[in-house]
Amino acid sequence: MNNGLSGFYHRSGRAFFAEPDSVGNVSCKKLLERMPKQYYSDVVAFDFPNWTETSFHWDYPGTIPDWADRGACMRLLRQVQPIWEQYKEVYSQAWSEYMKACKRARTEYKKACNRAQAEYERMHTQTRAEHVYNWVYVEYLEYEKACNRVYDEYTRVCDQAYAEYLEVCDQTQAEMINELSNIKGYLRERRNNKCATD
Repeated sequence: MNNGLSGFYHRSGRAFFAEPDSVGNVSCKKLLERMPKQYYSDVVAFDFPNWTETSFHWDYPGTIPDWADRGACMRLLRQVQPIWEQYKEVYSQAWSEYMKACKRARTEYKKACNRAQAEYERMHTQTRAEHVYNWVYVEYLEYEKACNRVYDEYTRVCDQAYAEYLEVCDQTQAEMINELSNIKGYLRERRNNKCATD
């Protein structure tokens, strides 16, 4: 996995790229799988690790041919970056909502377990004073049941929130791909072993 925007610059003057994932990275594997075979030779890989022009570098700087055009890669970044920034905000907001839902559920889980534990300790102290130890075990089982019930609710809430997060990510990814596909050099996902560019 490469960090940031990655792509291949071809001798013909085309800069190839693919859509980033939800954290803004483009994998070399994705690029290679989608790259048309006729472009495999005479390409150089490039990266913008933090999505800025100043972070640009060729993957193998000591072996860069004369025809490699840094300016074409910069122009590509200027086209792709605003689209990524727009969708990055949506991803971030969706993740934040997921974390808030889990935090609220975890707080409730802790409160319920603390109440159950306090009740168990109260009963434990009372039964120990009365030498009725079988009640201690029964109270412990009640404590465990109470915590397990609330934990089940906690995981249900988190699972539901995560499913909603994934739904937002999928929809956002589809919208972003739609916009990126209008940029020359975008490598679409292969269909029937064919890869369309442009």
